Amino acid sequence: MAEPQAAKSLREASTIDRRVINNALDGVLAASLRPVCVGLGLFYALLTVWYGFELDGEPRNSMSLSTGLLSIALVVGAVWFERNRVAPRFAHPAAALIGVAAVVNALLLLVSVPEPHQTTNLMIVQLGFGCLLFSLRWFAGLALLSFLGWGFVVGNRTADPEWHHFGLALVQATLFGALILVVRIRAYRDIQELRLRDQILVDQLKQANQAALVAVKAKSEFLANMSHEIRTPMTAMLGMAELMQMTELDESQREYAATIERAGNTLLQLVNDILDFSKMEAGQLAVEKVSFNLPELLGEVHELLSVKAKQKNLTLLVEVEPESPLRYRGDPTRIKQVLVNLTGNAIKFTHQGYVRLRAKGQPLDAEQAMLEIQVEDSGIGIAADQLDHIFEAFTQADASTTRKYGGTGLGLAISRQLARLLGGDLRVTSDPGKGSVFTLSMVLPMVMHRSSIPAPLPEGDPARYQGQVLLVEDNPDTQSLAQELLMRMGCNVEHASNGAEALERLSSKTYDLVFMDCHMPSMNGYDATREIRKREAGSGGKHTPIIALTASVLPEERARCKEVGMDDYIAKPFSKRDLQQVLARYL
Repeated sequence: MAEPQAAKSLREASTIDRRVINNALDGVLAASLRPVCVGLGLFYALLTVWYGFELDGEPRNSMSLSTGLLSIALVVGAVWFERNRVAPRFAHPAAALIGVAAVVNALLLLVSVPEPHQTTNLMIVQLGFGCLLFSLRWFAGLALLSFLGWGFVVGNRTADPEWHHFGLALVQATLFGALILVVRIRAYRDIQELRLRDQILVDQLKQANQAALVAVKAKSEFLANMSHEIRTPMTAMLGMAELMQMTELDESQREYAATIERAGNTLLQLVNDILDFSKMEAGQLAVEKVSFNLPELLGEVHELLSVKAKQKNLTLLVEVEPESPLRYRGDPTRIKQVLVNLTGNAIKFTHQGYVRLRAKGQPLDAEQAMLEIQVEDSGIGIAADQLDHIFEAFTQADASTTRKYGGTGLGLAISRQLARLLGGDLRVTSDPGKGSVFTLSMVLPMVMHRSSIPAPLPEGDPARYQGQVLLVEDNPDTQSLAQELLMRMGCNVEHASNGAEALERLSSKTYDLVFMDCHMPSMNGYDATREIRKREAGSGGKHTPIIALTASVLPEERARCKEVGMDDYIAKPFSKRDLQQVLARYL
């Protein structure tokens, strides 16, 4: 069995090369050289002054000169270490050089003043460098130099018992310095090892996180590409089913066409859910802030789902409580997505009775209001032990729900994440056998003036949409569908198969409206739009509205369309209603 990655990482982090630890300790010593030089420089400067008062004759002159020069050398060293970075491998040689200078100075004092108690200076050096160094080898070398020098200076004076006592004290000081050094090495090794181990784990965590982000991004791009490829044939499938239902059909044929349309819309919803869920995982789903009218938004939800409710003999109600603010600033597309999902679920799980959308806005201050929209049904309800799980991805109340009602279990997970992305929340209460109430709540800015919300344009009169329309689309099925729908709404339609062909037609004729596919061979819709806008700017000609037709639903695609100069955007698959709204807006 392969070793788990987490266990492998811990094992690797626990086996750290000793050379790495030693290098880290050398680095600590290198960083200590400057303050050591400053401290010793001040110490020897004070010692120089003290020798001037305490010693007489030649010893005073020689020791004052020796300690004075050593103090100056240490200060110069401190300045050099301040301006230059010492490589860790040179830290111990530099520290040993300072130690040798200190030992030599202590031995000169013994030569100048040959008294046993002057051995104390050597003892201080041994203890001091036991507190500074991180290497027993360098400490042992310094200790050996001290003992050899002391023995050479003392010579035959060792017969004096007092010299014996100070010699023994020097040995004790050296051993104590070595003990301090060993304890410090052990402690610093443990500290550095823990730091390095933590750093290794942090680095591995960063690498794993980076790999996960790359994987999520790759998955999102794959799903986006698959969504694009699926949406293109679905445009023709759903559109032709819609067209078929506009013709004379017998009852069976009309049912067949309706079944195709329902199945296609279910597949489209599945594609949208998976794509939205993937974008949420990758943190790529953004919200917009635009003005919207609450009753109009609820009316759109009612219009989308009223047929489905009628098919099940359900009453679909929309209520807005009196005195509630009607206009807000937020993301109406995402709010509508949540409400369509909740209302669609309510209709799916309700066999008789009603489904009600009830909205209530409660002003919090002069600018913001708490908006609550409830979706209530008289359906089968949800068991209490399932309420905590229904918002989890790929989860439904029980396995039989999927078999009986279908679905992926993504809808509610996406709805709650969208609610939180909008700055609100989604909660549920339910009574099995009596129904459920889902409540979407969020705090939104209120819009106090009507002019920020465009009035809906009238629909229905085909004569209103008469105009010259250029359809630029390379897919033959989508081309046939769009042309048929536009012609049924009164438009005179000509088509081009790519951007270059569209430019040729626009050079010889003026069109009232252009529908432009974004991804085409030879010249894509982006480049064609740039060239059209460039020609218009150069000639001072009228602005021709250009509407993007694309199977991509990513926010970047919409932004790119806007950037190149397109006026509006229709995502595939589109319906007659989608085209009708655009015609009403631009013709």
